[in-house]
Amino acid sequence: MPYSVAVNNGRDRTGRIRFTWSGGEATFTVYQAGTPFTAGFTLNDSFRGADNTTECHFRSSNTPCTLTATANLPGNTYTYQWEVAYYYGTLVNRHSLTTSSTNVFTFRDQSAGPDRRPAATWSRPRLRS
Repeated sequence: MPYSVAVNNGRDRTGRIRFTWSGGEATFTVYQAGTPFTAGFTLNDSFRGADNTTECHFRSSNTPCTLTATANLPGNTYTYQWEVAYYYGTLVNRHSLTTSSTNVFTFRDQSAGPDRRPAATWSRPRLRS
């Protein structure tokens, strides 16, 4: 009897398949190792505090927004590619794709108002070992 197991992006896990038939039964145990690797990034708006956040508020002064990538991948030399875009109504401001060897990327901008937030924000960091 065929079976399939979805990709495991978390911790180790165990599953059991139970077969029953007239006159007996059997259990098949499947062990699946999790991934030992994790990767992610955080956003910080230093003008609003030291804690990480999900948005950066641009002000009338030049506001720094900092993305920091983290990973526990093998090796010790990585290349990072950063691209950030955000919207003021229909106007798109974009910090073009930047490649560097550092896991920290800071971009700066200022708004026309005293504490105007972008209508939407997104970023696309990539980590390559």
